[in-house]
Amino acid sequence: MKHHYLSLALLSVAFVAPAFPKTRYSGEFDYRDFEPSAVYFHGHSRAEIDHLCNTGDGASTEDMEECEHREFERAVETLKQKSTALMDRIKRDDDAYAKSDDDPVALPYFLKSQAAWTQYRDNYCYSYVYVLGPGSARYIYFFECMTAMTKERTEQLGHFNE
Repeated sequence: MKHHYLSLALLSVAFVAPAFPKTRYSGEFDYRDFEPSAVYFHGHSRAEIDHLCNTGDGASTEDMEECEHREFERAVETLKQKSTALMDRIKRDDDAYAKSDDDPVALPYFLKSQAAWTQYRDNYCYSYVYVLGPGSARYIYFFECMTAMTKERTEQLGHFNE
């Protein structure tokens, strides 16, 4: 009789899904909680960082995450510059074309479109990495996605004047 209980206990353990510990890649994350990449790379020269990010020589997964985060930060800065210049132009045009209170103005629509686009980009890239499941490359892929979409938006805004 003792033998049957032992067999049943071993059998039940064999069919229990293993419990994996939570890692920094498990569950949801918010990219806005990341410290600036400059904090991570503090104490390293630009040449050292460029070499690490361009070659990956001796880079850890976290190093590569921060390299992609750095590229995203750069892409966001370029987008901000393009958006600011475009908003200034739109505002001037709105002021010049406004003949009465009922004339439409473009700036509020542009601002709404930027907010909607940012939400779209974020949601798309989150869905992209979450479908891959937890893994050590999660943030690398996430920031690659965010960078690519941000660069596309910057290019798109460049065609606004055409």
